[in-house]
Amino acid sequence: MRNLKNVLVVCAMFAVGGAGIAHAQDIPDLVGTWKGEGQAVHIGPNPYRIPEHDGPNFPENFIEFTYVVKDQVGARFAGETVGKLTETFVGML
Repeated sequence: MRNLKNVLVVCAMFAVGGAGIAHAQDIPDLVGTWKGEGQAVHIGPNPYRIPEHDGPNFPENFIEFTYVVKDQVGARFAGETVGKLTETFVGML
């Protein structure tokens, strides 16, 4: 029983120490225009893709994207896509 208590104390120390390290990292400033190429995941039909099946679809091909992050407060951000369609997006780091 004492061994189990020692293991739990050590695990708790690592958990608390790891949380402090993760919290100490700075939040990056995302405001600006971000362009690139990436893969997507989608559910159901949308203006860009036709679903292959019900539920989440993970297409293999890459698509070009341009995101404009207009506002950021702490880890939360919001903006719009640029392209054929303009869509609002929100997120959090």
